[in-house]
Amino acid sequence: MAPIVVMGVSGSGNSTIGASLAERLADALVDADSPHPEGNVDTMAAGLCLDHDDRRPWLHAVATELAGGEVVVA
Repeated sequence: MAPIVVMGVSGSGNSTIGASLAERLADALVDADSPHPEGNVDTMAAGLCLDHDDRRPWLHAVATELAGGEVVVA
């Protein structure tokens, strides 16, 4: 089965729906926030926006997870 991406605005239930879907399909679940490097987490915690350079390693990590196959990324 192809990888699945569950997305939407913050607080809309993406993680909850992703977890339920992954459990039902017996796929791995990746919370898309988890691959952020520590520097990005610190930036966001300070209430600052990430720029394209900040997002690049995160996007690469998410793409790597999706390339792995049977996974739900929320």
